[in-house]
Amino acid sequence: MSNLPSGIVTFLFTDVEGSTRLVRDFGDARWVELLEAHRQILRRAFSANDGREVGTQGDAFFAVFARATDAVAAAIEGQRALEAHPWPENRRVRVRIGLHTGEALADGDNYTGQEVHRASRICDAGHGGQIVVSKTTAELVRAGLADGTVLNDLGDHRLKDMGDAQRLFQLTATGLPSQFSPLRSLNSASNLPAERSSFVGRQKELAAIRRILATHRLVTLTGIGGSGKTRLALQIGALELARFPDGVFFVDLAPVTDPELVSHTIATAFASSFGDALGGDFDDSIDDRVLASLARRTCLLLVDNCEHLVDTVAALVDRILVECHHVSVLSTSREALGLDGEQILPVPSLAVPDDPAQAESSEAVLLFTERAKAVKPAFALGPDNLSFVIEICRRLDGIPLAIELAATRVAHLSPRQVAERLADRFRLLTGGRRRIQRQQTLAAALDWSHDLLSEEERTLFRRLAVFAGGFSLDAAEAIGSGGAVPASAVLDILGSLAAKSLVAITEDERGNARYRLLETVRMYASDKLAAAAEAEAVRTRHRDWYLAWLEAMPLELLSSSLSALRVAISEIDNLRAATDWCVSNDQPQLLARLSTRLSDYWAFGSAYEEGRRWLFEALRGGDRLATPERVACHAMLAGIAMTGLDRDNTLEHANRAIELAAGEASPFLVLALSRRAFGTSILASAPGADPALAADARRDIVAA
Repeated sequence: MSNLPSGIVTFLFTDVEGSTRLVRDFGDARWVELLEAHRQILRRAFSANDGREVGTQGDAFFAVFARATDAVAAAIEGQRALEAHPWPENRRVRVRIGLHTGEALADGDNYTGQEVHRASRICDAGHGGQIVVSKTTAELVRAGLADGTVLNDLGDHRLKDMGDAQRLFQLTATGLPSQFSPLRSLNSASNLPAERSSFVGRQKELAAIRRILATHRLVTLTGIGGSGKTRLALQIGALELARFPDGVFFVDLAPVTDPELVSHTIATAFASSFGDALGGDFDDSIDDRVLASLARRTCLLLVDNCEHLVDTVAALVDRILVECHHVSVLSTSREALGLDGEQILPVPSLAVPDDPAQAESSEAVLLFTERAKAVKPAFALGPDNLSFVIEICRRLDGIPLAIELAATRVAHLSPRQVAERLADRFRLLTGGRRRIQRQQTLAAALDWSHDLLSEEERTLFRRLAVFAGGFSLDAAEAIGSGGAVPASAVLDILGSLAAKSLVAITEDERGNARYRLLETVRMYASDKLAAAAEAEAVRTRHRDWYLAWLEAMPLELLSSSLSALRVAISEIDNLRAATDWCVSNDQPQLLARLSTRLSDYWAFGSAYEEGRRWLFEALRGGDRLATPERVACHAMLAGIAMTGLDRDNTLEHANRAIELAAGEASPFLVLALSRRAFGTSILASAPGADPALAADARRDIVAA
């Protein structure tokens, strides 16, 4: 110990987070083993980077380094090793680390003085897995940081017994957690809950929200249940602490059902920090007391889950913005508050690119991987499971809550098994956590939205489940109306459902509005449709409308115009759903009418097998299929064969169509004649062919 470095040195302190709980859970003997494993890991990191262990106390370390860069390297290496260690029962030993550079005052085999205490307090302010450094240390190492290593400014913080506020920074590096709750400093006037899991991705959204919040005092995050609005708001609150000297306060309105309690709930959120929030003159209303308290502060309110109390919340927030000039509000809701100056930011699902090389690093896949590791530390992405993880994320529409719930199933199912069971996703994604919470399951998150709808909104919402791949306003009015929902009201109800984040609105290539439900939401609505005993009637109405829509287009236009074909293609998912419904109800006549109109899509789209399958399915109707439809089926089968340059099948089906038509004029007879002419022409072009074949081909063309 006589060789302890002197002069300007960097002090490093560590402490195990939640050690009391770990001792209780594992017992004394097992805890001693874990403690020793943690000590060996950190000692190796100190030694490898020229550090000297000054002392230990319980589960804490005190080490010193002659160079700040060595101390930083040791801290990063130690945290990485702790993260990678196979801790039992997935109960990681998480260590907070604090660094500060200052003058060393030796006292025998130890150090004393204010700088040592400062380093210790910096460590105390952090969280397990976090590395916090002083401004002095940050300035010394900033220029030499390795790639992937970043210093994030956490602002000024008052530390116990340290007098003036200290500028603190968080050191992050590749492979280490980067998102933590606010520092545990004296000036962290906030009630932000400690996060139980790491925050993954959303960097683009975080940057956009912080940029807008810097110039606007009311920002509302909207999105369906499970889209991650609350978690995103909490992360913003943690990042914005330095900008709001009087604190950031989280107000959860989910459990509040009485509008009269909104003000009291907001006051309770900051009552422990501002003693006057619930005190003062009790002749004043609670609203007035909240406003009087906030008027003297510069703070940020995170008002979560506003949708079921939107009118009351909007009225109070409006007063806050008018009367409390230094208070900002970040709200989350299924729909906007509707106030002047409100900036509305929809929280999108996590994207899953089509390219597997990009998908592996997508936020959706990263979230799945992170949560899977939490329940199965040995889980890793690889060639054997990557495609299934991508499929899971895509089929769950990139909804964070759904992805997290699916990932928990990796504890006892492989990703392939999870993907196979997603057809019954609401049963699969039941959470499996001990505490029952409103958004513990995907179904519960959607129930919350559904319960807030009016009867008209619920009726139209469940009927929209019959649409596949989006729909137009005309289709929604025709298929979704009836009973409690007049056609004239559909447009307004669609707008309301969109405002509540249950329906998405886009534009088609012609600039017309097009609507869609996320597949997960559509499946939920489908369950509601079945429960209302409306499924058969609405699906039948869906089939009939799309059949009439398709038949309204002239056949010759569908066969010759690419623009007309593109219109049909825009509704191909709905047309397929209508076709499926015909098969399910054994209606070959209607199936034939649909499939013959779609044959050119299958031919030009190279989906030959799909076209043949539906046409042959219709022909299996036998005598129940009217002759004109049988003619049409064979004519279109000839067309598919012709597109595939299949001469024999072209002639076979064309001849059968012409035979069945028996001279009755129809557009399908014209097509059969022209397609037989094509097949005959191929035969006529062969060396030594009978000259009569060319004449037959010319005759069919003339007849057509």
